[in-house]
Amino acid sequence: MTQELIRKGGRLYIQDDKGNLILREYEEILYDWLSERSPRRFDTNTIAESLSISYDTIQPKLRWMATDECPEHLRITMTKQPRPEGQRGRRKYLWSVNE
Repeated sequence: MTQELIRKGGRLYIQDDKGNLILREYEEILYDWLSERSPRRFDTNTIAESLSISYDTIQPKLRWMATDECPEHLRITMTKQPRPEGQRGRRKYLWSVNE
């Protein structure tokens, strides 16, 4: 994403060529980020660090985007990674755009 995200009042904006702020939904930003890097798959931490958005904020949004409830134009693919034996904590998921 070449445009920088601007946060105001808990909302995300991008700036257009004329300097106007355009309100964007998290789902749109996540989809754009993934589609620009398609066909690669990314884990939640990589996406969170790249966009400077917390893991806890984007994880539920990514999970929703991988369901049938999400509109088709924003739908992504979730791949559950196998957990090594004896590992505890969060399960690792990989996310990619449906091609």
